[in-house]
Amino acid sequence: MVEQAFRVSPDAQLYRTYFAAKEEKNKFHQLARVFFEKHDLMQDNGYYQASYLAMQLTDEQREKYASQLKKLVDNNNMSYFKKNSPMYKEWQTEVVAHCDMNKLDGTWCWYFPYIGKGRYALWSDGETLYGYLADENKDELELADWMIPIKMSEYYAAMEERYDAKG
Repeated sequence: MVEQAFRVSPDAQLYRTYFAAKEEKNKFHQLARVFFEKHDLMQDNGYYQASYLAMQLTDEQREKYASQLKKLVDNNNMSYFKKNSPMYKEWQTEVVAHCDMNKLDGTWCWYFPYIGKGRYALWSDGETLYGYLADENKDELELADWMIPIKMSEYYAAMEERYDAKG
């Protein structure tokens, strides 16, 4: 097994993509909260960050929207609204239409070229973008030019500082 922590160069495409995606996610979740409040669905219900409308509903909510829901309830207890339902159409108009879904998922799978079976992380402290790769089947990782290797101790110190700052 091999692991490597790194900082992402501010000149890298991933750096720009990460912060654009973060901004778009904030916008998406703000619009989603307004949408859920409007429909009285904000009782700590989970939902997917997606163009389709799937969320955790109480039994009462499931009963109220039964005609608009697909029969499927997934492993996360998420109920899916039918594409032709009024609620789904409102979701498309009030949330999805105002977001760039490609930008939202911009950093999805960024690690694919670097590891097979393993772990990864990508996070920022506001300005610095940190990354982590670990591959269970390799003895060495090939890093991109934009990955500035750092010691694991530096990585963990930055992570600790980030969590301490959040209080």
